[in-house]
Amino acid sequence: MFPSQLSFPILSRLVFEETIARDWYDGVMSGVAMAVRFDLAFRFDIVSWGPRQGTRVYAFSPFDSQEFKRIVGLLSTKEEPNWPIWFPKSLVCESDPDSSIDEVNSSLVRAKPPEFVIASDSMFETLFAAKLLDGRMRGLLPSQYEADPSSDNFDQWREILALPR
Repeated sequence: MFPSQLSFPILSRLVFEETIARDWYDGVMSGVAMAVRFDLAFRFDIVSWGPRQGTRVYAFSPFDSQEFKRIVGLLSTKEEPNWPIWFPKSLVCESDPDSSIDEVNSSLVRAKPPEFVIASDSMFETLFAAKLLDGRMRGLLPSQYEADPSSDNFDQWREILALPR
């Protein structure tokens, strides 16, 4: 399976050649990412962060790669993509809300349930660890993703992902 093929730590751009940050709070909070060589796309949402928010844990939900390309097309009408991590002003700053943003959000709802978690730095530049979700881990996921993740369960995620202290 996808995450088990990786050695950590690894630069995110070596795994996800194209990442779109959707939300921002002193770092990436959510977005969509495309592993081009695997033709796999994912929606990701923050589920926890460390004490200084420098290490973040994200739930990754499989997402249709054609939908990813559609989102790129929608957002590209306003600005040129900047890979490997693109921070579209219309999404991150919400300074110019329009119907394309509604279309992007509608597309993201079609993502499947999360299949694995990834820990990274706040800028999503380095991936520290990844694990396929099991029953215990699914119990740690929020029922709905919110603006501020739980820092209460970061120690549990740190243990599960074997992150250093």
